[in-house]
Amino acid sequence: MAVGFGEHSDPQPLPENPSFTHSEGLASGAAVPFGQAFADVSQDWFVSGSARDPRLHSPVENPKAEHPASPPSRIPILGYLPPATPELMGDRQFTQQHRLRQPYVGGSMANGIASVELVSALAEAGNLAFYGAAGQTPEKVEQALSELERLQPGGSWGCNLIHSPSEPTIESAVAQMLRQRRVHHVEASAYIDLTEPLVKMRVQSLCRQASGAVAPEISIMAKASRLEVARKFLSPAPQEWLQRWLQQGEISEEQAAWAKEWPICDDLTAEADSGGHTD
Repeated sequence: MAVGFGEHSDPQPLPENPSFTHSEGLASGAAVPFGQAFADVSQDWFVSGSARDPRLHSPVENPKAEHPASPPSRIPILGYLPPATPELMGDRQFTQQHRLRQPYVGGSMANGIASVELVSALAEAGNLAFYGAAGQTPEKVEQALSELERLQPGGSWGCNLIHSPSEPTIESAVAQMLRQRRVHHVEASAYIDLTEPLVKMRVQSLCRQASGAVAPEISIMAKASRLEVARKFLSPAPQEWLQRWLQQGEISEEQAAWAKEWPICDDLTAEADSGGHTD
């Protein structure tokens, strides 16, 4: 049984136990119901019994020395259940990329429902969390970002950038704010097509790191409910936009060249129909 559900999860080796061998089985001892495995996911177990009535044995419950007068019987082992703590679930590459302790994301519920307090608590626990900026004025969003920077400096939190066709100036103002304040994580939602504020924010964040590698300072998690939108998020920026921004001095020649190799988003969330303008 794999430790996690992701392809990057590392299988745990069988523990060394003097009472366990593949050929002889496990020394008999107190067994507990199989449901006990769900009561403490940090515990590892040997599984005995049958498919209809599996039983659990703790690897540490068996004595190292057996009484010579009455040697215990051996119980055949069906399998081994390694620990399955939240930290071990999911894709290890995701947690490493975003420097998380746990592979969980708190989405940006609109109108500040994903509040400063909620986002701060999730980030404190080692998760990635986004402030619900949708429906908020740029001034309100800036206040929230200032508070999050105070509570979780350098933490694993970010902010939502929502596409509002009826209010393009708000999207542009928030995108510029996120870039200027160097917010490292952005959740892009409700997009029916790429917009210039979103893409420009991404391209302007491309830089050469101290190691010499090129990477974006802003990581974008895009939400999409349509395949054509997902394809655009997974593609580089439109060339005509790059040329215009380069001529206007809004991006550098290096950023224009780097942007040809970078998709707009780093992570993609496949969402159900929201019932809004994305449908």
